[in-house]
Amino acid sequence: MSRKEVYKGIVLRKTKYKEADLILQILLSQGTKMSFLARGALRSKKRFGGGILEPTHYIQMTVSVPSAQERMGVIEEAHLIAGFDWLRLDYDKLETALWMLETVNKISVEGETESADLFNILGNSFRGLQHGSQMLSSRIQFGLKVLHSQGVLEVESWMKDYLSVSLIEQSHLPAPDTQTLARFHWIESQLSQYAQQGSV
Repeated sequence: MSRKEVYKGIVLRKTKYKEADLILQILLSQGTKMSFLARGALRSKKRFGGGILEPTHYIQMTVSVPSAQERMGVIEEAHLIAGFDWLRLDYDKLETALWMLETVNKISVEGETESADLFNILGNSFRGLQHGSQMLSSRIQFGLKVLHSQGVLEVESWMKDYLSVSLIEQSHLPAPDTQTLARFHWIESQLSQYAQQGSV
């Protein structure tokens, strides 16, 4: 008889598998990225109804822990904790949230437990997006916070205003100026380099 565990996490990505199954990459609340199989997810309205398994959703799930012969755990049922539904009412906010998911998915390594801060950064960034209005500044703040949490950021003077503002209070971020876009491209480059180092 398989052992069952209860996990909480944010859905980073979903991929169709076979006819009605999904493979989900999820950042667990303790900061570990793991992949799970949701059998019949595209058919079952009872276990996975209402779009529970969508990226950005914070969910609680009951999982059958994999045996030595199995590659990943199987999600038996899932419940929505926070849907961040307002993200889907604003294209720019949703696009920013999806960029954040993609960034976390790229830099985190499956099964590693050294990224405990990533979950809090991601969840609080989603909360901050609700009242934020400058999405480029929000991306800069998110990228800096991620790099800083991973210990790979050499802090410069211009970064301090972004790092000192709470992720939940993105409306207090510095107003965009002529250097904002260039800074964002620099951060994207740093995140890309860090992700490549982690995959080696």
